[in-house]
Amino acid sequence: MKTKALLVVSFGTSRDENRELSFGAVERSLAAEFPDYEVRRAFTSRIIRAKLAERGEARIDGVSEALGHLLAEGIREAVVQPTFVIDGREYKKAAAEAAKLAGRFRRFALAAPLIASDGDCAELAEIMAAGVPGDTAAVYVGHGSVHPADSAYLRLRRVLAEQCRGNCFVGSFTGKAEPEGVIRQLRAAGFSKALLRPLLICAGKHVLGDMAGNSESSWKQRFETAGFEVSCEAEGLGQREAVRGLIARHAREAMATGRRA
Repeated sequence: MKTKALLVVSFGTSRDENRELSFGAVERSLAAEFPDYEVRRAFTSRIIRAKLAERGEARIDGVSEALGHLLAEGIREAVVQPTFVIDGREYKKAAAEAAKLAGRFRRFALAAPLIASDGDCAELAEIMAAGVPGDTAAVYVGHGSVHPADSAYLRLRRVLAEQCRGNCFVGSFTGKAEPEGVIRQLRAAGFSKALLRPLLICAGKHVLGDMAGNSESSWKQRFETAGFEVSCEAEGLGQREAVRGLIARHAREAMATGRRA
C-alpha cells in the first residue's frame, strides 16, 4: 500500500474526451514519474462535479473531500499539484481548501502553478514557439483573471518577445489582453495569418466556444472580421509532453521543500 499521495487539482470539464486527453494525460504522466505516490484527482468547480454526478459518472471530489479521503485511508504525506496556469482565483481557492487539512498530514506541500517564475515563463515560451510557421502569428489565449495574478500573462508576453522570433502572442478571455489589443499587435508586426491556440491545460468550453466558435464574439470571428486568415488548434497544453514535464518539475520541487509536521 502506498503511503504518499499526489493530488492533481484542476478546474474540471464536463467533456469526457477533452478531460482524459488533458487532465488525464497530466495525471498519467505524474503517476509514471512518481511511482511511489498514489495519484488522485480533484476538481474545484462544483458545477462541473454536479453535472458529472447527474450523468452517473464516477464521483470526482473537491480538494478538501479528496484530502479527507486520503487521511481516512491512512496517508500522511501529500502533495497538491494544481494544473492552473497562474496563481489566480482558482489556485487561491484550491490553496485555501488544502490549508484546512494540511496540518493533519505529517508532510504536506502545495506545488506551484504552471508559470510561477521567470524560469517557468522561459521554459513555457520555448514550448509555445515550437512548430509555428514564420509567416504566421501564434496567438495563445488563456483564461485571464481580474485577480492581480493576471500580471503573469504580461510577464510571459515579455519573455516571448525576448526569446522568440516575434511571432508568438498572448491573449486572454478575461483580463487586459483582449482580442482588439492582440489584433493591433499583429497588425503592427505585419502579420496577416493567425493561428489561435489555447493557453489552458484543457481545451474545454472556452476554447471550443469563445476561442474557436462561430459566434460573432469568438476570437476566431473577431480576427476574421479584422481581415486575418485564421486557423485554430483546440489542443490543451496538458496534451503536450513538454508541458507535462514542467508540471512534474513543480511537483518534484514541492516534494523536496514540503513542510514537515
